[in-house]
Formats: sequence, C-alpha cells, structure tokens
Amino acid sequence: MTSFDGWVQERRGLDVTCTVLKKESRVETSTSTNSSGYTSTHSTTYYDYRLGCPGGRPATMTTTTNAGNVGRPLQVVYDPAGRIDPEPARDTDATDLWVPGGLIAAAVVVGAGHELLVRRRWRG
Repeated sequence: MTSFDGWVQERRGLDVTCTVLKKESRVETSTSTNSSGYTSTHSTTYYDYRLGCPGGRPATMTTTTNAGNVGRPLQVVYDPAGRIDPEPARDTDATDLWVPGGLIAAAVVVGAGHELLVRRRWRG
C-alpha cells in the first residue's frame, strides 16, 4: 500500500467484521533483465477473498497477506468511497509501540554514551 492509500484509510476508512466466504491463492511470477544482463525472477502470492460483510461492503478483497480462513471472522478496513482497495485491519495493540519505544531507547543509549565520552576527554 502506498502512503497515500494508508492516509486515506486512516482518515475515512471504516472497520468492519466480515466472514470469509471463499479464499483462493495464486502466485504471479515476473522476470526482468537489467542492463548488465542479470536476470531475476520474483514471485508474489496473492490471496483473493470473497467476504460476507454487514451491508454487503466490501464484497471482495485481494491482499499479499494470508489474513483469514473460510468461515472465520476477519476485520477489514475499507474506503466507503471505493477509491482505495479494502485491506485487513491492522492490529492496534502494544506491539505498535515497539518501534517508537526502541528508537527512544536507542537515543537514550547513544546520548548517555556520548556524555560519558565527553566527560572522559575532559578528565584525561
């Protein structure tokens, strides 16, 4: 998802609990060759879902994430204007704090280390 799509989903996206009615997977493979003649192949697995949601929307969703199983509930976020594809809702539990918390901890360690080095240089 592009950052614009994420912004739209955050601003006007609606969360809904749907039931997975059907799930199919497919693999798409692409091959490219660069100017040096190096060839690379990349495969992506897509999961196509047919959904049973309150109000009938969204009816389908395609994602690269294996997000749910047939007969099970699935949290989905979708754009009511229909301009952005629906996607599995992101968890908003404590794990979302790991990255900012880790960055703050790293900054504290670097700052403390810098302070110790400065003090050592002034003494010696």
